[in-house]
Amino acid sequence: MVTTLIGTSDDVGRKVLVQADGKIVVVGYSVGSTTGLDFAVVRYNLDGTLDTTFGSNGRVSTDLGSADESGWSAALQDWAGFVR
Repeated sequence: MVTTLIGTSDDVGRKVLVQADGKIVVVGYSVGSTTGLDFAVVRYNLDGTLDTTFGSNGRVSTDLGSADESGWSAALQDWAGFVR
């Protein structure tokens, strides 16, 4: 099991995807200190370590507005535009 700190409080993964290259993408939410729930994405390498080439050291957390945001689902799109 891997645990990754993103925000200042609860971080929850709701959808796990595996890219064609084997990297693991987790979508969900992170609680920010002043922004509430923020949309969050984390990407891991095959060995479970954070993929530091993605976002900020493997993590992306985005406040989309004044309401709480959370990723509940996701899809991968390959280079040819096909959704898997």
